[in-house]
Amino acid sequence: MSKLSYIIFFILIYCLSTLLTIRFLVRSGNDVLVPSLVGLTFKEAQAIVSERKLGISVKGTMFSESIPEGNILRQSIGPEEKVREGRTVSVYLSKGLKERSISRLIGLDIEVAIKILESSKINYEIAKSCSETTPMGIVISQNPSPGSPMAGQKLSLLISNGKCLSRISSKMKS
Repeated sequence: MSKLSYIIFFILIYCLSTLLTIRFLVRSGNDVLVPSLVGLTFKEAQAIVSERKLGISVKGTMFSESIPEGNILRQSIGPEEKVREGRTVSVYLSKGLKERSISRLIGLDIEVAIKILESSKINYEIAKSCSETTPMGIVISQNPSPGSPMAGQKLSLLISNGKCLSRISSKMKS
């Protein structure tokens, strides 16, 4: 055999062994379905993923309006996705509600106040009362007061529905 034949033979053997090694590494292990971990505590999620021979790691934390503090908010591999045993699912844990202070809504038109509250995703309730000094449809008061922390509370607004005396006198005339 010539020198060239040896080189070609060596290259073929090298390529074949590399191909078989890669194929073996890629195909080794079983496929498992990733469970939904959102809403679970880290310990609960750890137990579930270890049963499926998966790993879990915390990638970070984020505020959440709906997931309690310490529970899983998001996962890197979606639920019911097939992966190889041994993969690690990264998760973000909830920091709970972000404490924020409420804006001053007193003196605003109710429609403007509602737009502010809805864009801030703040729950609210509305009550109406007559007022001699505040025009109809304007916010008279709010609870909690402006600048107070708003963590998971419902904001109460008191809205003017017009003058009290004019309504009383119109009822007396009829």
